[in-house]
Amino acid sequence: MRLTNSIVNYFEFSKHKTNYRTEIIAGASTFLALAYIFVVNPSILGEAGINKSAVLFATIVASGLATLLMGLWAKKPFVLAPGMEMNSYVAFFVVLVLGFTWQEALGAVFWSGIIFFVLTLTEFRKKIINSIPDKMKSGLALSVGVFLMLIALKLAGILLYEGVSIKGVGVLLSPMAYVFYFGLFAVLILRKFKIPGAILIGIILTSIFAHFLRLGEVKEPVRISTRNV
Repeated sequence: MRLTNSIVNYFEFSKHKTNYRTEIIAGASTFLALAYIFVVNPSILGEAGINKSAVLFATIVASGLATLLMGLWAKKPFVLAPGMEMNSYVAFFVVLVLGFTWQEALGAVFWSGIIFFVLTLTEFRKKIINSIPDKMKSGLALSVGVFLMLIALKLAGILLYEGVSIKGVGVLLSPMAYVFYFGLFAVLILRKFKIPGAILIGIILTSIFAHFLRLGEVKEPVRISTRNV
């Protein structure tokens, strides 16, 4: 009971008008909405030649530690994970177009992180953000959304790319494309009828549909016996 009361007091449940049930549901919903990054991030950085298993491990560790710090230290209900727009920029432009190795690209990302950390400590970064007009911020948010949509179309095989340029239309009728269509229309219909948790429900339904199409199954390698050879 003491532990329960300590958690309630530490996170100021009464101030934020919340409770355990709300926080648990919100946490589960946020996790399921974010979990796609564990699959998409290795797929994106794998295009740059980085080992996908290493990327998966790094994504899980970085996301988990950063989110714990945000929750336990800053007391903010925000989840943190690698940004796909930056990872895509590194993989598809810095490496595949500019010709840098992935080691050089990650080195640049590391030093940019150090620079932003210093700017944050000096509050200079906050001044830069506040100087950006609100309409431009909305435009940036919209551009990120469009960028992620293009990534989804590429991963679904609907759009074909040559470097960072769209080469043409891919396969419109394939299992991956069907999953994309199903997920998109499921979320749109649920939001149309203002059903709470529309995105979360859409993710679950799309995952079930993808499983029904047997996507993501690991096939057993064919073993050839050499005893009688």
